[in-house]
Amino acid sequence: MSRRKILIILGLVVATAAGGLLVYYSVRDRTETELAQAVEPMIRDLATAKWSNEAFDRYSSDELKQWFAQHNQADGMPELAVLGSLKEYRGIDQYTLNGDAALVVAMAVFDVGETYFDLRLVKRGGRWQMMAITVDSPSLADK
Repeated sequence: MSRRKILIILGLVVATAAGGLLVYYSVRDRTETELAQAVEPMIRDLATAKWSNEAFDRYSSDELKQWFAQHNQADGMPELAVLGSLKEYRGIDQYTLNGDAALVVAMAVFDVGETYFDLRLVKRGGRWQMMAITVDSPSLADK
């Protein structure tokens, strides 16, 4: 094989790899943006509504709504009111995507300090819904 053919083949391989990386990062950026656009208003609204059941209903999957009903959480999660007011939403710290399911760690600052939200989300009907939520904040350690 001539040197010219090898260089052409090598150029095609590099171009294909570069194109694949561009597509991968483009899709990844779109997904991260989409998750961010879903999670930020979710956390802001939940905090503003004092973690009420009505607020959770707006963002919960049917499975999470059922869990609330089975565990006598008709008032939502008012115990999270100890966090105080939302001072700053800092964004998604990390996420893992698997089709229409996502695990998201988001961070916000409340009166009591930094708070992390572990969200298990599912995309249904074109919108992200909560399947589960775990809140980690130093102020909740004694609760």
